[in-house]
Amino acid sequence: MRRKLGIIFGIVCILGGIALAVCRSMLFNLTFAPHAHTYRWEVELVVEAQGGSKPARLSVYNPSVRNAFKILDRSFSSNGYSISSTRLNNRSTIDFYRKDASRGDQEFSVRYQMERDLAKRIRIITAKSPRVFTSSERSELKEFLARTHHLKGDDTRSLVQQIFESSEVPSFLTTRQAKLQALAELGVAGKLYYGFRLSQAREVTSFAPFYIVVSSHEHFVYSFKEKIFLPREAVFLWGSSKEPLYEASGLSKLSWKLSAIPLQISLKPQEHDRRGWVSAFLQWFSLQRLSVEIQHSFAVLLLLPLASLIIAFLRNVIGFQTFGTFMPAILSLALRETGLFVGLFLLSLVLLLGIGLRILFKYFRLLLVPRLTATLTCVVLLLFVLSLIGMSLDMPSMTSLSLFPVVILSMIVERFSVSLEEYGPVYGLRIMFFSLVASVVSYLVITTPHTIYLFSAFPELNLCVLGVAILLGRYFGYRLFELFRFRELSPVEGARS
Repeated sequence: MRRKLGIIFGIVCILGGIALAVCRSMLFNLTFAPHAHTYRWEVELVVEAQGGSKPARLSVYNPSVRNAFKILDRSFSSNGYSISSTRLNNRSTIDFYRKDASRGDQEFSVRYQMERDLAKRIRIITAKSPRVFTSSERSELKEFLARTHHLKGDDTRSLVQQIFESSEVPSFLTTRQAKLQALAELGVAGKLYYGFRLSQAREVTSFAPFYIVVSSHEHFVYSFKEKIFLPREAVFLWGSSKEPLYEASGLSKLSWKLSAIPLQISLKPQEHDRRGWVSAFLQWFSLQRLSVEIQHSFAVLLLLPLASLIIAFLRNVIGFQTFGTFMPAILSLALRETGLFVGLFLLSLVLLLGIGLRILFKYFRLLLVPRLTATLTCVVLLLFVLSLIGMSLDMPSMTSLSLFPVVILSMIVERFSVSLEEYGPVYGLRIMFFSLVASVVSYLVITTPHTIYLFSAFPELNLCVLGVAILLGRYFGYRLFELFRFRELSPVEGARS
């Protein structure tokens, strides 16, 4: 009876998850393929402040109109503030105003939902320098162009790169402003803007400078920080000045942060009625209701059940022997942030050094809990040193090591060392090999764009994962590896022998 109830409950969970996903797709015009939403982003600006005893006003400047995006929708949130839209300093703003005293912590949020629009007409920048160059400076600039083979009509990108990166520029071009004026003098239609790269916008607390060129025949963006050229759609520009991002009165201790995430919902309003309880529930049960910063975290967490299900299948059906179930699953999420090959290399390095430390601690005859604490401390310090090395070598993947589950790594070192001592190196290496293979298989599944999109846009699919896990728990048959392991005991093999 219990077995039948478990099977029924698992089937109900699977059907319920599929039904909710289909309803969400029909009600909100969502597809089950990620390509339909590749070029949509959601950017959220959060401003935190301390209120006082006077009326408060916060005017947030809207993003620059030179972006390669069109804003589809805007939403705002604040505590007891009236909201309006005006213009300040020749820029459009969003104003939060409160007449009475606003004491305590205040938080303001502005969300922009955007879509890439490369056909958007952007006003051409006029090449005009406010500085008047002397005749000697002009001749020195011409000599520099002649040395670097940049004559009139040559590639604009190469010219911009030489002006900003070459060590042989004229002596009067020592500052960025002077170089910008020199490019304008040479007829380059560019301007300095501040913004951030969308692919690196998990949490932005300061803007980076970009040089944008918009002429009648070309558009591109140059990153001063990375010294590379980027397409317009890879960068979100906020304004031509680094500060201020907002104007405030009656508020103190202001701080801000920005986050961006690919948008997984359709923003076009549907003609049919959405007032049913199913649509109300699906609107409430949506990842987009959270702040953009938290969406980044839950986009990863929503994949953890699927990763655990894959490990459970490999253990219970295929016959893999691993160091636990959650260790390979969590490790696959860590590999998602660092990259497969870099993550496996660093994991191997941590294991080798950890085993050496384990042998040293065994010589000291330490108790179990203090020994685990010492191992954990050494693993954290090792990850910190490797992150510093990655920063020095300009390797961003190595700086993501803080996402590695250090407790899991410490337990791997301990269990691997124990298995080497008690069962021998062959058994310990076999278990470690299967653990790494299970992690890699899980990593390959949860890093596909289709999987990431499905579990972000349809979080109810985890009900299907729950149902499959329950059905998998009722499987008591042979494992695949056991069929090979005990094949000599089968009647067919016995007859042949």
